Amino acid sequence: MRAYCEKIQSSIDADYFYDHYESNGWKVGGKAPMKDWQATVRNWERNGYSSGRKKSKYSRKDGFDVSEYEQFINDFSDLKRP
Repeated sequence: MRAYCEKIQSSIDADYFYDHYESNGWKVGGKAPMKDWQATVRNWERNGYSSGRKKSKYSRKDGFDVSEYEQFINDFSDLKRP
């Protein structure tokens, strides 16, 4: 699996992918048996999963890092107001 991810130059963490599906009996959506793990790796790549985390639903193509903005907002909201 790791070799396949390297071959297609995927940013997917192969160990995380393996552990994820191993822990749920290689079921997709918790129900259907997986038919093609290579296609699933490609879908994870296409859908923004890497290192076991999905891209923010607010990710932007212009390179603006929304996660930093979200962190700023969260930090700011924790401040006590007078």
